Amino acid sequence: MTNKTRLLSDVNSGPSPAIFKDLGKLRDDADLGNCMFFDDDFTVPGRYVSNTVEQGYLTYQDTNVTITGKAVNDTDIELGVLDIDVLDTDNDEGSIQFGSTNQWRLGSVNNTSVVGYEVRLRVDELAANETCIAVGMTEGIVDTALSVDDTAAVKASVSYIGFRSLVADPVNLDVVYQNTATAGVTTLQANAAALVENTYTKLGFLYDPTVLDVTKRMRFFQDGVEVAAANATQIAGANFPLNEGMVPFVLGKTFGSGTSGTVSIDRVTGFMYRNGVQGP
Repeated sequence: MTNKTRLLSDVNSGPSPAIFKDLGKLRDDADLGNCMFFDDDFTVPGRYVSNTVEQGYLTYQDTNVTITGKAVNDTDIELGVLDIDVLDTDNDEGSIQFGSTNQWRLGSVNNTSVVGYEVRLRVDELAANETCIAVGMTEGIVDTALSVDDTAAVKASVSYIGFRSLVADPVNLDVVYQNTATAGVTTLQANAAALVENTYTKLGFLYDPTVLDVTKRMRFFQDGVEVAAANATQIAGANFPLNEGMVPFVLGKTFGSGTSGTVSIDRVTGFMYRNGVQGP
């Protein structure tokens, strides 16, 4: 198998080594049927139609919101880019989920192996009451009925884990989680990550139920640096979405002061190993 050495200090546009380690081995393991793996730099993106499965992805767009490839890339900082665009009306929403069904699971049964996911994105309007985002895994279908409410809070009784911002403070991202029996999120880490307007960042996580350090069973990263972690007790707790089917996603939503918000997605990468197979 191919082995590629990468510096843990790498914060460039590629998948973070802290989550993905040996990309060559991941791709080989996927070829062997030991894990599922996707990595999309959106070099040939489509123009997606709301509530339609296209190229393996399912999107939702409010009226006039578009999800399509960026016209001209700035190759100093990005290659292929997918824009959730024209978020210009109060509660305008656009989201994309990577897969049409809830195939992913953070588990203690049926999947006792490693799961990783990361998104590189930027947001162009981040003042209060402008554009909020959510990144992670949730119970699909990701649309206006199942994602976030009109304050950008995660809706009740929906499996969810990942980053989210709120209307009053779109810059700062909390790491939160809930399961289908929960009426409100548990905040793992408030203000875990911060966005900078029109600047790319990478947000992701690594779930490893077999890691020896029980305080690091699930770790959350910004630009490859750990910003929050869930321990074994939290993962086994009542509110954690353990063993629940979910799907990786990205969501952008604008509010009363947004003029024409855009969430630009430069790259998404994810993997999940088979039950009992040692991770990368």
